[in-house]
Amino acid sequence: MKLYLKQSLTTLLLLGSVAIASADTCTSIPGSVTCASGIIEGLVGNGMVNVDGTTINGTAIINGQLNAEGAHFSMLNVMGTANLSQCTVNDIATIKGLMTASATKFQRSVDVYSTAVRFSNCDINGDVHMHHSDAEKQIVYLDKKSVVSGNIIFDDGEGKVVVRGHSKIGGKVIGGLVSRK
Repeated sequence: MKLYLKQSLTTLLLLGSVAIASADTCTSIPGSVTCASGIIEGLVGNGMVNVDGTTINGTAIINGQLNAEGAHFSMLNVMGTANLSQCTVNDIATIKGLMTASATKFQRSVDVYSTAVRFSNCDINGDVHMHHSDAEKQIVYLDKKSVVSGNIIFDDGEGKVVVRGHSKIGGKVIGGLVSRK
């Protein structure tokens, strides 16, 4: 009985699950979820998750790799890699892995548990918080016209912010140094 439950749980986790999503908007095969234009209440995806023009009203929890373009997230939680392009995140974004964001708006803070994060033409209406990492240094890249309205905080005190183009920091850099290029 115990082995059966363990196998069933493993099977469910391997399936890219669209736990709360509409079947018309998202499709799922083992290890992959793809969502097209439409509105869904929430998303739980394991493996490769592709979101294109989707509005997620509830929480999006991704365990794997997220590729999102033109998506609107209420709350975003990624354990893996996140690539965001022309997206909006209305609540706190939590990224436990590498993230690259371009032309994306973060309406609140971004919590990052990783060595690096890259923003290009992004607006962050809160703080960028780089939480503890085992890396010697953590780096935040602000490219083109990225704007962080709040602070950039490095928990480990060994951070670096690379500012390029017309990017700006509205608050302070705490626990790190700024390099303008």
